[in-house]
Amino acid sequence: MRSPHKPLYLCVFAEHFCAQALGVYNPRYWKRPFVVARQQQQSHRSVAIACSSQARRLGIQCGMPIFIVKRRFPQVTVIMPQPDIEKSLDLEMQRLLNRYTPLCTTKRRGLWLADLSGTPLSRGSTAWDMARHVQHDITYSLGLMECAIGIASSQLQAQVLAKTSAPNGYTVYTNGKEALQFAGLSPSLLPGLSGQSRERIKKYGLKTIGQIRLLSKEALLVRFGKEGEKIYALVNGFDLPQKPQSNLKLQAQAPLTKDINAMDLLTQKVRYTADKLCYQIKQYDQSISRFTLSLLYSDNKRVQKTIALPGPTNNFFTIANAAEQAFHELYTRRIAIKSMQLHSSRPTKNSGQVDLFESAQDHKQQALSRAITTIRGRLSFDKLLSASMFEVSQL
Repeated sequence: MRSPHKPLYLCVFAEHFCAQALGVYNPRYWKRPFVVARQQQQSHRSVAIACSSQARRLGIQCGMPIFIVKRRFPQVTVIMPQPDIEKSLDLEMQRLLNRYTPLCTTKRRGLWLADLSGTPLSRGSTAWDMARHVQHDITYSLGLMECAIGIASSQLQAQVLAKTSAPNGYTVYTNGKEALQFAGLSPSLLPGLSGQSRERIKKYGLKTIGQIRLLSKEALLVRFGKEGEKIYALVNGFDLPQKPQSNLKLQAQAPLTKDINAMDLLTQKVRYTADKLCYQIKQYDQSISRFTLSLLYSDNKRVQKTIALPGPTNNFFTIANAAEQAFHELYTRRIAIKSMQLHSSRPTKNSGQVDLFESAQDHKQQALSRAITTIRGRLSFDKLLSASMFEVSQL
C-alpha cells in the first residue's frame, strides 16, 4: 500500500569528519591547526585526509602530502586516524537522528540520511525550520561545529544539497522546482561515480547535470560503459536501489596465557568475552538472536556450541548468562584451554523497541550500558571494565 505522506529526506554532511571527531572528544584541538593523515597503499606516502578549520585557513587541503605540510607549516600538528572516536560520534549522531525518525542510516562516515516522511517534525514545521532545528540540535548536543543539511523529496537530491551547503549551511528543495534547480548543479556532486567516469565527464565538457541529462541512456552507455546506466539514473534524480549489506560478523576472543583449572576464573573469562562481544554489538547498533561459543584446547582440538536466544537482543546479562551456561555444558577438564571465542555471523539492526515488561531498573541498566559503550569508544575497551561481568561473590 502506498504511503499517504509525501517523501521527504534529510541528509547531514560533516566535511572533514575525522578532524571534527577529534575536536569533539579532545577540546584542546579546537584552537589548534592540525591534519589527520593516512598512508596511501599504492605509494606508501602519507597524505592529509581531513583538516581542522584552522589548518584550512592556512591553505592546507585534503590530499596534500604530509612532508609538504611539515615543511611549509611546521606549526601544524599531524595526527593519525582515531577509528574508535569516529565510530562513537557516528553512533551518537544516529541516536540523535532517531529522535526525529527511526529510519536513518549512515551512508558513510560523515554522511547520514534520514527519512522524515510523515514524521511529527515534518507535519509541524516547514522544511527550512526543520533544517535549522536539526542543525542547532547537532551543534549543541554533539558539539559538531561544521555540519551541512540538505532536505529534498529524494535521497539523492538531499545528499547533493548537503554537499553544496558545506561546511555549515542548509538548503531545501520543496518548492516544486527541484528538477530545474538540480539540473544546474555540477556533476562532481553526483555520488558513487568512479574516477574514470568523472574524468571523462570533464573531457566531454559536461559542466552541469542538465547537460548530461540531455543525453539518452544509449548515448551514456556508449560513452561510459556499464556505468552509463548509473549516471542516467543519477542525473534524472532517481534513487539507486540499496545494495544488500554483507553479513557483519562479530566476534570476541579471550586467549588464556596460563593453565587455568579454577572454574570461577574460567567463568570470569567467559563473561569477559561476552562483555567484549556486547561492546561490538552496541558499537555497530546491532542485536543478535544466536551466537556460537568455541573452545580451543592446548592440543589444538576445538569444540563449539551454538546458542539460540529468546529473541534479538544486545543485553549483556542475557548474552553472558547464556554463554556461561553453554560453557558449563561444553567444557571438560581433560586438558588446558588455549582460548575461547564468541561469535555471531548474522546480527540485525537494533530496532530500539522497548520490552513490554521492562522495569525501571532495566531501563537504568540500559542507560548505564550506553554510557559505558560511549566512554569505551573514546578510550578503549579495556580502559573501563564493567563490574557486571564478574561473579557477585567476587565483588
